[in-house]
Amino acid sequence: MNGLFGSTSKPLKFCLVFGCTMVFMSFLLGGWYVLQKLLGWALTPGLSTTVLMATFFSGIQLLVLGLVGEYVGRIYEEVKGRSTFIVDRRINFKLND
Repeated sequence: MNGLFGSTSKPLKFCLVFGCTMVFMSFLLGGWYVLQKLLGWALTPGLSTTVLMATFFSGIQLLVLGLVGEYVGRIYEEVKGRSTFIVDRRINFKLND
C-alpha cells in the first residue's frame, strides 16, 4: 500500500471530486423528489429525507476530506525540499570537487 499511495496525492483529489459529485447528485435527487411530490406520485414516507440526508452529508464529508487532503499533499510536497526550478547551466559557480 505504501508503494501505491505513499508518493502521490491522487486519491485525495479523487475524494474531492467524488465529494463534489455526491453533493451535486444529492441536489438533483432532491429536485427529483420534489417533482415526484408535485406530480402526486406515491412516495414512501421518510425515505426521501433519509436518502437525501445520507447522500448530502456523505458528499460533504468526502468534500472536506478532499480539501484537507489537498492541504496535506501540498505540505508534503513542500517538506520534501525539492526545488521548484531546473538549473540549465552554471555561471560563476565553483564546485568543490
